[in-house]
Amino acid sequence: MKEKIIRSHCIAAFLGVLIFFLLAGSSRADDHSGTIYNDTTWYAIDNPHVIIGNITIPDTVTLTLQDGVEVQFNSNLYMNISGTLTAVGTPGTGILFTRSGASNGYAMQFTSGGRGTFAHCTIEHLTYGIYAYSGTDTISVSHSMLQNNNRGVYALGGTVELSSDTLANNADYGFYGDDITLALLDGNNVFENNPTGIYIRDVSGVNLITGGNGSQQRQSGDPSL
Repeated sequence: MKEKIIRSHCIAAFLGVLIFFLLAGSSRADDHSGTIYNDTTWYAIDNPHVIIGNITIPDTVTLTLQDGVEVQFNSNLYMNISGTLTAVGTPGTGILFTRSGASNGYAMQFTSGGRGTFAHCTIEHLTYGIYAYSGTDTISVSHSMLQNNNRGVYALGGTVELSSDTLANNADYGFYGDDITLALLDGNNVFENNPTGIYIRDVSGVNLITGGNGSQQRQSGDPSL
């Protein structure tokens, strides 16, 4: 009898541990779609975070990406941000935004009131790496790589700040600014192997600094400085 009781307890304990790990696994947020209604953090332990349907971040919500997170976009899908996106990585680890298959994702698009902070990020294989609509708040990008997109930054409104970034091998433009209130491009930004490095049109209050160790190229466009 005693042996049967011990065996039953062992089986119960084993089942308890198994159920715990199954539940823990099912709570991992690997695939994402729809609206994020509360402040949320995505963790590197759950990589990759695959965008399987368009994401919406409302104006009162903040999505924070932990250092080391990898976000993959299914074909032509986007994140629509009218709240806050915070993606702050560290040197040597960083945060990756890329496509999930052979076709590019669409964009991280910021709409009215949307704001974002990117540091030590790689943004690649999207139609528009960062897309800022009219009425967007401040989007700050520093120490990041925007590469192999159609357009690295496509800004049609708001405030865009680039500092110590590299925009390379984008199919159309590294940076495209049209009718935005401010574009701050410091001298440590590097634009290389883009058909047009910087295109600026109908932009007021632009600070374009060409000093420092980086390089900038401006090809074509109608700059209004």
